[in-house]
This record gives sequence, C-alpha cells and structure tokens, in this order.
Amino acid sequence: MTATAQWRPARLVSVENASSDMICLLVEPETTVPHRAGQHYEIRFPGDELGRKYSIVSPPGERAPLEFGVQILAKGLVSPRLACSLPGTPIELRGPLGEAFTWSPDAGPSLILIGGGAGITPLLSIYAAFIHAYPRGTCRFLLSAKRPDLVYHLDRYERILITRYTGTAPRLTAADLA
Repeated sequence: MTATAQWRPARLVSVENASSDMICLLVEPETTVPHRAGQHYEIRFPGDELGRKYSIVSPPGERAPLEFGVQILAKGLVSPRLACSLPGTPIELRGPLGEAFTWSPDAGPSLILIGGGAGITPLLSIYAAFIHAYPRGTCRFLLSAKRPDLVYHLDRYERILITRYTGTAPRLTAADLA
C-alpha cells in the first residue's frame, strides 16, 4: 500500500471561519507527503470509517501545517464535526489524492483559473504554485459566488480575484469570460 493510500495520524492546529459557510482548517500531519497543486486529502476522525475529501489550499512545498478549505454542510457527517473541533483534536489523513486536476510549472507562464463557490480551494493552491514558478507570469482568476460572504477568505484573496456575484442569476456568462 502506498503512503498516499494509507490513513496517517494528524492533529488540528486551528479551525477558523473563512466565510459564512466555510472554515479554514490548519492540520499538522505526523508525516508529510509532498503534494501537487490542485490535489486533495481525505480526512476522517480516528475510529470512523467515514471520511470526506477536502482540497489543499497550501501550495506545494509549503511546510506543515497544511491548509484546507471546508464547506460546512448542515446535514454533513464530517464537516460540522470539524467546525466544532478544538486545536489538538486528532484526525487522520489519506492522500494526497487526485491527478486529473493538478497544475505543473511545465504548463507555462500564463494561466486562467475559473471556479465557483467552494471550488476556489484547489485553485488557490494552483495560483500560489503558479506565482512561485512565474512571478512575472500572467494569471486571470475568475470566481463566481452568490454573495461576497460566501467567498473563502475574501479579505485575503480579493485583490487577485475577478469576482461575479450571481445571487440567483446564472453563474458566469460568455460576456463575463470575455
């Protein structure tokens, strides 16, 4: 069994509100496994069979703790428990996982990121990796959200986002992309 397929111990360093429906989890794994921009981990509580997949916000190569953006689902079985957890709470990680939605510096010095809602989290890792590889590169980061209070750490990322708030309207349109 590979290191990414095994459950490994970790602990929560902090849990903070990142938007009206998301939290920012900082997690200290007992052992770290390098990840690629855009990958995710599965997180569960020790003794539980049920785990959920959460995208890594941290860029590749950043030392622990790892940052995860977690959308709190009212009827969720893991996210509400994570939101109420205290620093030091033991958890388990499996990953990093996912190869289809990753970015590599080989892609070159221009990038367009398009996402919506909680889908911003893997894009933040990709953005950080891009800026590290290409400080003078060209990146456009389009985000669609219903309201500003639903954007993950808007105060932290507002300067890099081209944001369309849709309310109940359609997400991004062809005119938005132009």
